Amino acid sequence: MITYSLKGNTAHLPDDIKDLYRRVNAAAQFRQRIIPLEVRSLIEAVDDDIPDHVFRDPDPNPNSASALATHETLHSIVRASGISEKHRRLEAGWNHHVHTPLLDLVFGALLDDDSAKKSSATPAARKPAVAHFEAAMGATVISTTIPLLQQPGSDNTLACSVSVDSSAQSSQDSTVELADVDPHAIHSRSESKKVDYVLVMYIDDQEPLYRVITDTTFEPQLGYGYVNQTLLSNLLYNPIAVSIETKIASSREDPLLQLGLWTAAWHKRMATLRERRFPSTPQAYLASSRAPREPPKLVSVPLVEVVAHEWFIYFACDSGRSIDIYGPLHIGSTQSMLEVYTLLTCLEAVKEWIETSFYTAIKDWFLAEQIPAEIPLR
Repeated sequence: MITYSLKGNTAHLPDDIKDLYRRVNAAAQFRQRIIPLEVRSLIEAVDDDIPDHVFRDPDPNPNSASALATHETLHSIVRASGISEKHRRLEAGWNHHVHTPLLDLVFGALLDDDSAKKSSATPAARKPAVAHFEAAMGATVISTTIPLLQQPGSDNTLACSVSVDSSAQSSQDSTVELADVDPHAIHSRSESKKVDYVLVMYIDDQEPLYRVITDTTFEPQLGYGYVNQTLLSNLLYNPIAVSIETKIASSREDPLLQLGLWTAAWHKRMATLRERRFPSTPQAYLASSRAPREPPKLVSVPLVEVVAHEWFIYFACDSGRSIDIYGPLHIGSTQSMLEVYTLLTCLEAVKEWIETSFYTAIKDWFLAEQIPAEIPLR
């Protein structure tokens, strides 16, 4: 895992993430079109020195009630954020009172698949994929997905650092020796929790991609399949697009290291599934007119780190030999109305990216349209 600053390196971002970077940067750095025109008077009642470019263009189909409801929710979140800081709430308190309501406002938690299907019952209304958030505080990395590096003259090491008991390992170490930490033990320990929230792409079960994933990921020894690096039951067949780690105080390395291991584990799982879907055999090459002759690169994914009020985004990109991480970019905070609207706009851009670019990339990864359906997947 290699980390790069975004400054001077944005040209190196892959095309699959570059447009998302431009959108969140425009909102975060320049605050372009982040506040609905319908609530301009409410914003200017607090701060009358806001330039015109901050407000969105007039909506041809305005919904003042919706804009006002969103404004009131954001105001409540900012207030809860201030109270959380004042009363020194623990991380769980921040998550409950501040982060969860904000994510729910943008993504909404998909609690009932049947009701979701009813809301988009007609083919014209149905979306192939919808982004939702899930709390993942109890998620652990599956031991078999933890990547290993083979280095000449040394034993295998984990591909990324792992947060372990501070009495056994310094947080400044960049790798953890397998002699000291058993991957199976990491999976079973409470310290192996890697993220607080995930943004998940829920795929309509009538989409060919859903069938491909359920078949390709099937594990006979379990009796079911899983597409991610964790076995949370509500995430088995719906890919994680964005991972979010929250903290109540600044930590120089640990959150990114947690996100790094979590992401590396997902890369390993996805590589395994790609090989299973499309093994390097002559028969498989003949089955696809677009058969790749070299290992494909996995879609880039955003990683989000939250420290109290402040939200930061990184971009984890597959370079072929390593996972290159670009960032951080500050995308807003819950400390003021202007900042929380900035954050809301950035999260809305992430949601649209999941439902379009990420969806297309996952279809390509699983060759959902390249390999004929009659080819057996198990």
